[in-house]
This record gives sequence, C-alpha cells and structure tokens, in this order.
Amino acid sequence: MWYTPVSGIYKSVWLENVNEQYIERIEITPDLKGIDLKVFGNINSYKVEIEGKVYESFSESIRIDIENPKIWNCEHPYLYTMKIISDYDEVESYFALRTIQIKEIDGIQRVCLNDEPVFLHGVLDQGYYCDGLFTPAHECCYDEDILNMKELGFNMIRKHIKVEPDYFYYACDKHGMLVMQDMVNNGSYSFIRDTVIPTYISKKHDDTKADINSKHSQFFIEHTKQTILDLYNFPSIISFCIFNEGWGQFDSQRMYELLKERDDTRFIDSTSGWFRRKKSDVDSRHIYFTPWSTLKPSD
Repeated sequence: MWYTPVSGIYKSVWLENVNEQYIERIEITPDLKGIDLKVFGNINSYKVEIEGKVYESFSESIRIDIENPKIWNCEHPYLYTMKIISDYDEVESYFALRTIQIKEIDGIQRVCLNDEPVFLHGVLDQGYYCDGLFTPAHECCYDEDILNMKELGFNMIRKHIKVEPDYFYYACDKHGMLVMQDMVNNGSYSFIRDTVIPTYISKKHDDTKADINSKHSQFFIEHTKQTILDLYNFPSIISFCIFNEGWGQFDSQRMYELLKERDDTRFIDSTSGWFRRKKSDVDSRHIYFTPWSTLKPSD
C-alpha cells in the first residue's frame, strides 16, 4: 500500500497546430438552470452551439440558460454536448447542470448535491495499476473501476494525492461518480511527526511556522493553482483536499483562502486527517485506532 517511486510522463501529451487567433481554454460554471461560460484566447467573437441551439457572443463571458434543464446526478448523469466556434477555430466539449453546497438542513450542516442532502459513501483511490503503475492497460479500465464501485454501492471516489489523465474524470462525469480531488503531497514524510505524534499524542500543530517562501511551498502553490485550472470544468469533482495527514503542511488557512479565491463552487477539506485549524469546510478525521463510539463532533 506504500507509495512507489515513479518517473516519466504518465498523462496524455499532444501537439496541436493553431491559427494566431485560437481558443486557448474555456471555463464553465454550472448551476441548475444553465451555465456561465468564459472563453479565453485571441479571438474577436464566437458562437456556442448546445445540442443544436446556437448562442452568439461578442465578449469573453456569456450566460446561457437552458430550456427544460436536465440535472446531473449520480443516478442520471446527463451531459450536454457543446461546440464553440470562432472565425478560425472550433472546439467541442460538454457540461453538466449541478450544484454542490454545504447547507443547514433541519439544524445540521449537510453536503447537498443539487440542493438535496447527499450521503458521501466513498473509497480512497490511489490510482495504482498492475500494468503500468500510474496507468492502466487501457482507458476502459477506468470505466470498469468506476462501474464496479457503483455496483458495490459507492457514490464517491477520493482521488488520493494524484492527478489522473482527463479521461478518468470524463468517465466519472459520464457514469455519475462524485470525486474528492487531493492536491499532490508536498514535502517529505516523517513517521514520528506525521504518524506517531498525531495518533498517540496530539493533533495540534501551528503550521504557520513553516516557510511559505521555501522552494517546496512555492512549487506546491503553483501546482495547486494549475490543478484547479485544469480540473475546473469536470462536474463530477465536488471537493478539493489541500493537505493530507500533515505531509508538507504549511499555513493551511492561507491555502484555504487561496483555493476559495480560485474556485468557490466546491467545498474544501483543508487538512485531511489531523493538524486541523479553523478554516475548512469540513471536519475531516482519519480514525485508525479509536473506537467510533467515542467520537464527538468538533467544536
């Protein structure tokens, strides 16, 4: 179960010949009635085609309300097809209509999918494969894994300290599997600091003493920003986890604010396991030795 050293490229890489005026990227923010769409690139105007209906735009941003909207959920993961066309470029994509929020229901804070409480019944998915370690033998293996998990009654995957190829997240979108996405661990692991002390002694830790300007911290910040940018449009992703069990943890409250600034449409687990501070959307605990009957809610 331990983490095997790897090197090399494991995600898709391609070269694409583009015109000087091309669509660089898009940003899709859904709700239950439509989407807010931003199109980035050196283009003057564009039109959006959604399942045969065309919407014109002459600015970077456009609001599109969908007639008779079909809502995405785990049982009915409906995906709308979309095409964006400019004078010299054309891209195809998709989106789903869904919201994820933490709301008070009957006096209790609940995770709500599309305004309805959802019980997150998930697995920890480290993404290891016997064929290629970080990659399976074929893309269809992602589909098989996800469908097997759904058949077993799970509705969520926590993608653990690894960012998968885009097809994995598309498969989750297509099959209706919710995803909690970890950031890749930052810093080294210490058995005493990261396991013995929080398990047997104390889970309190002032992470503001860590050097936020260190090479490791700055790389983690930039990688986190890029991860959010790359994964923003996948509707199956409902949450981001910043630090796992103290590995490389630094100034988690400031990192929480950074992620919320970049993406406030998902809930944030700042410190999964332990070393929790005030700013986090969830109380996330890893219980290895304590009987569940002794657990009490956090203050």
